[in-house]
This record gives sequence, C-alpha cells and structure tokens, in this order.
Amino acid sequence: MPTMTKKRTRLSPEDRREQLLDATQLYILKNGLNSLTMDSLAKLANVSKPLLYKYYDTRLELLQALLLREETRFYKKLRVALANAVNFEQVVYTVVNLDFDQEARGDVVQILQGQPDIVAVLKSVKKNRTGSLGKFLVDAVMDISSLSKEDAQRVIWMASAASKSAAEHYSLYGGDRSGIVDLAVEFITKAIGPPRSL
Repeated sequence: MPTMTKKRTRLSPEDRREQLLDATQLYILKNGLNSLTMDSLAKLANVSKPLLYKYYDTRLELLQALLLREETRFYKKLRVALANAVNFEQVVYTVVNLDFDQEARGDVVQILQGQPDIVAVLKSVKKNRTGSLGKFLVDAVMDISSLSKEDAQRVIWMASAASKSAAEHYSLYGGDRSGIVDLAVEFITKAIGPPRSL
C-alpha cells in the first residue's frame, strides 16, 4: 500500500510574514528577547534562513515589524471601542482601561518597548495616532464643558496622568481592578465638571 505524504502548502507573502511574526512573538515570550537569533527563529518557524531573510533583512527589522503589528492591532481595538462609546464617561472609561491594560500587559510589546532601536519605528506612527486620539478627547471635553481648547488640553493631560497613576498603583499593589478603574473614571469625570447646559 503506497504511503501518502502530506503536500506542503505555500503561504502567500502576507501569510508568511504573519507566520514569522507569530513565531518571533512566541519565541520571545518563551525564551526572552536576548537569545533570539535569526537561526533560532528559522528553526522555530520551520523555515530556511534564506527564506527568513527574504522577508526580513535583519533581526532589528523583524522586531520592529512585530512591534508595529502589535501596536496597530491594539490601536484598532481602541478606535473601535471609542467609536462605540455613547457618552463622555464611556470614552473616559475606555481610555482608563487602556492605561490599565498597557500597564499590566506583560506581553511582547512591553518587552520590545524597552529597546530604543526597536521603538524608533513607532516615532512617526505614534505621533499621528496620539495626535488624533488627543484631538478626539479634547473635542469630547469641549463638547461637555465650557472649557476653551487650551484648558481642555490641560484637563486631558491631567486626566491622563491620573489614569496612568491609578494603573501603575494597581500594577504595583493589586486590588480590585474594576473598583479602581471606576474610582479613576469618577475622579476624572468629576474633575472636568458637569456638562454645560444646552
């Protein structure tokens, strides 16, 4: 009886990039960033080194691509959550939860963000994203208050500091995350003041 061999399927270039990034993420989480080499990744991904180099010229390029992919996924989730918010309190709640998630991630993004050469890839991308998110939040504050644009920007800066401090406190000391998030949201929304009358 003849034996059947499993036919190997070629991946599209986009699928291959994703497979290599997935393997990189898995390797880093299991073994750490410092031990990652192109050799070790090729073995884990079950590809040849020439194939790996076809998609990523250097280890740095590969790690930057991974960070960019993960940040893009995270930002898309944030945009969807903000688009679904029906009032300012939900916007604040979404952003506070984002700060808590970022502080507690403990994932590959936190590992990669500790490397200045890797993070450099996000400089222009993050500036644009932060700018559009900041504008959205400033506009939301101006819509519910009688604050000027400059004061709304100050309020957002202070609210962000309060949210990040609460997330950092939770990360260090633990506790009831939901209760701490609610407390931070209440603190921020009360600090902005009541909605202006129509």
